[in-house]
Amino acid sequence: METSVTLAYDKSITYLANFNKNETPSISRSGKYRPKYFHEYGYESSQPARILFSARLTLALLCMFATWNFMFQRLTINFGLVCMVKTPALMAVPDLNFTLQNNDNNTSSLFGETTLGGDEVDIVDLSPNIHTDSDCPVVKKKNETGENSARFDLGEFEWSRDTLGWILASFYYGFVISQIPGGWCADRFGSKGALIWSGGLLSVLTMLIPPASYLGPEYLVGLRFISGIANGASMPAISSLSSRWFADVERGFMLGIAYAGFGTATAMAYPISAFFCEYAGWPQLFYFAGSIGLFWCVLTYFLVFEWPEDHPRISPKEVQYIQKHRAVQYGGPTRQKVKVPWVPMLLSMPVWSLLVANFCCFWIFLTISMYLPTYLKEVLHLDIGENGLLSAVPFVAMMSFHFVVALVFDRLRKRGLCSVTRLRKSFNTLGAIGAAGATILVGILACDNIMGAIFLITCSQVFIEFSFMGGYIFSIFELAPKFASSLTAMMNTFGLIVGLLAPPLVSYLTPNGTREEWLLVFNLSAAICAFGGVFYLLFGSSELQPWASDGGKGSPNGGNPALNFNGANGDKEMKVLQIRLISGESNINGEIVKN
Repeated sequence: METSVTLAYDKSITYLANFNKNETPSISRSGKYRPKYFHEYGYESSQPARILFSARLTLALLCMFATWNFMFQRLTINFGLVCMVKTPALMAVPDLNFTLQNNDNNTSSLFGETTLGGDEVDIVDLSPNIHTDSDCPVVKKKNETGENSARFDLGEFEWSRDTLGWILASFYYGFVISQIPGGWCADRFGSKGALIWSGGLLSVLTMLIPPASYLGPEYLVGLRFISGIANGASMPAISSLSSRWFADVERGFMLGIAYAGFGTATAMAYPISAFFCEYAGWPQLFYFAGSIGLFWCVLTYFLVFEWPEDHPRISPKEVQYIQKHRAVQYGGPTRQKVKVPWVPMLLSMPVWSLLVANFCCFWIFLTISMYLPTYLKEVLHLDIGENGLLSAVPFVAMMSFHFVVALVFDRLRKRGLCSVTRLRKSFNTLGAIGAAGATILVGILACDNIMGAIFLITCSQVFIEFSFMGGYIFSIFELAPKFASSLTAMMNTFGLIVGLLAPPLVSYLTPNGTREEWLLVFNLSAAICAFGGVFYLLFGSSELQPWASDGGKGSPNGGNPALNFNGANGDKEMKVLQIRLISGESNINGEIVKN
């Protein structure tokens, strides 16, 4: 007997299958047969689909490229300003006379004197008109020819400290106000389209930074503001795709890959920026960054799909595996519209613990990532090349722990030693308190201890990775998986307020760029980070919230009973449905077919 059955998957896609007891069914889309075959119609729940060469791994890698692209374009301005703008202390002195005072060889340990490899050094006495720490002379290294390899790059622009703060903050003003509208656009018009438009506009605007800079700082501030608005839909779109494509048991690893772009870009941005500043000129840096972003847009257009069921090359086994284990399902041939419960969401203490933790952890991460090159220039007096390399060290280490933390968290979660809530609180507390402690310890070092400062700043960024990858961030898929886009938009809106507050505050606290002023910035960042860790410890949760389920009934599968096989009787229910399908008694939605 041959029976024609309509398979209604999550979105508005209809597959036709011709079932025969003695044949494997052939699948077609829109009436055209495709070379996809099930070995038998059934759910192989005990055999997860492979990750290597899978469609979901391709998505994770392209999301990593996306986060790398967004972060790289965001950070190029941080180092670019170091090359573009004169140091504030030097702007008041047009003609500096550097006086050689010492040619001794220096040696040191990690917490002692500065290590310069035994080479000849110059201790430079700046003009009395320039304010510097009396016990922190400028250390400059000589090359083999005896010429001074370190140099003060006077830059092209004489912009004030406040102007630099506005240039850095303007992006985040646009980024913050566009998060919730960006999440709505991702839900309304599709995550793929929102992601491509966001990345494409950001790339074009990045390439316009050089001409805007020459027109004046006010043009650059406006351009950065528009860039932030353009980039607003990116993270909600990635979260939405993640909730549709990644299984719960592998979500930590897959999102670890997707979000690895942030750490990778941070580690690569400063050395690449230093290279362009020294050898090609700072405008070429922004042209390069924008070109890479446009290339990513082309790849995403051809290789990313809204739903697994849309993918023309995905295997049936992988589709089935994703459908059973993903965070959110939409049953029936037409995608259901989702009404976001804004009021219950805003009144939820677990949601507020997520927002507070994100704000506090982002404060210490963004402050260090934005201002580390400036700190190394003004306090440790490194030249462009050394600055670019040492600025990358904390984020290279952070990147090396990125996947380690994700894998350790997934392993502990699978072992079931404690609840997911307790596990996330443990990781988050370790990350927040550890990062705060390491940042405070920078103040006990000698002012010229370059490697000691880099080591402690590196430790702070490594610790914060525990909060990011094992702590609060991924709890959005447990608190409210159906509203991942909206919750991500809220989290980013609240967290990225840091980008509005930190630059003007840092400019206010460091008018002269002295070591004492920068230590005040570090200590304040440490206190904020520690507060966020304690707040999440007290009020955080990873339990599905009542307002996040279907009508409060807790069904994450969009009302499609055929996809609700996550309980203890799932395999038994699937076998019953399989028998009914083959015999023609029911369709894939579990509905009895009347003859």
